[in-house]
Amino acid sequence: MHPSLRAPCCETTPWRFTHSKVIVTVKIENLHDLHDVERGLLAPEQVRSVEVKNALVDTGATSLSMPKRLIEQLGLRPYRSRRARISAPVRHLADATAPCA
Repeated sequence: MHPSLRAPCCETTPWRFTHSKVIVTVKIENLHDLHDVERGLLAPEQVRSVEVKNALVDTGATSLSMPKRLIEQLGLRPYRSRRARISAPVRHLADATAPCA
């Protein structure tokens, strides 16, 4: 992927197709921590991050869905809720998250 197309808070390894699914390894970082590094308030090694192996990519998704344990590990907190549709035809309420200050 061209560097200008990659989100500053996420890195992916080369993807592969598995039975019509796109599977990647992704590193997700706390964007607030990255901003603090830029301002000299935090050392780069202190940026909270998680690496997810075999992450399923939904090519039609407009947001990211993660388990609560990863959200907590990244130090994120809810800032709004909205209805979300998952792969099954069941609807549920999902919280959008923001970095903790």
